[in-house]
Amino acid sequence: MHPIIGYANEHQANPRAFIRYSRVQSVMLLWCKAGRGRVTVNGVNYPLPSGSFLVLPWNHAISYHPDIEEPFLVAGVHLVPDYPPGQPLPLSVVHDAADLADEAALHGAGMPPLCTTTLQGTWADAPQLHLLADYIVAWSQRGQRPEGMARRLGELLVEELRLAVDGMRAEAIPPRLERVLAYARQHLAERITLAELAEEARSSRSTVTRLFARHLQRSPTQWLLEARMERAAHLLSTTGSPIGQVGRQVGIDDPYYFSRLFHRYYTLTPTAYRQQSSLIR
Repeated sequence: MHPIIGYANEHQANPRAFIRYSRVQSVMLLWCKAGRGRVTVNGVNYPLPSGSFLVLPWNHAISYHPDIEEPFLVAGVHLVPDYPPGQPLPLSVVHDAADLADEAALHGAGMPPLCTTTLQGTWADAPQLHLLADYIVAWSQRGQRPEGMARRLGELLVEELRLAVDGMRAEAIPPRLERVLAYARQHLAERITLAELAEEARSSRSTVTRLFARHLQRSPTQWLLEARMERAAHLLSTTGSPIGQVGRQVGIDDPYYFSRLFHRYYTLTPTAYRQQSSLIR
């Protein structure tokens, strides 16, 4: 394995600017330096308050949702776990499927625990990782990134992530909750009951509710609403479907009610969101 730092930066989020990447070719360490918000990674919502961090798997899809009143300042380090010597030094990291790099040369197979699932933690539990992450961002922002240093920092980051990940695995989303989330995402256009989710999890309704609270910090109803709004935002920014049809595709038949819900969630009407999103993209 030949790890290397592909890129690192920080970004002050604008609550009215929608940012989404479809396929990020890195194992990303993402954290909130100030403010608050949430991110959606591979269809799953994660709160990201100040002092918390996420380890995101190879080829993840992500969208950022800063809080309206306290939009987060986020920082991120992109790690390429296996970048063979002799390859041209990467100046950035691929963020969208249309720009995919050669996965034979850039791949995440070297660190299975860090490359196959999203993990969440707090800096209070990983102070050494926090110091290293902040240093890598400052180093990257200098503008000059010698290959030797990029590789040494990559090796250090791998070691610190390995030390941190053992304590984070216990909070990883369990398989039965993953099944529930996959089922819900496949049926967002339909009415979904708690009983159906419990049947999919092969658990009781109270157990499913506890799983959502522990791992997603939300009730099933709250998560379903967020998932529907997230799907609606994607459809608005990538298709020309009428607003009413978008609402029906996420299980909300009344276009006026759909518009009110969407505005409450994104502080923009569906039409305004579509116009802004298309300008950003």
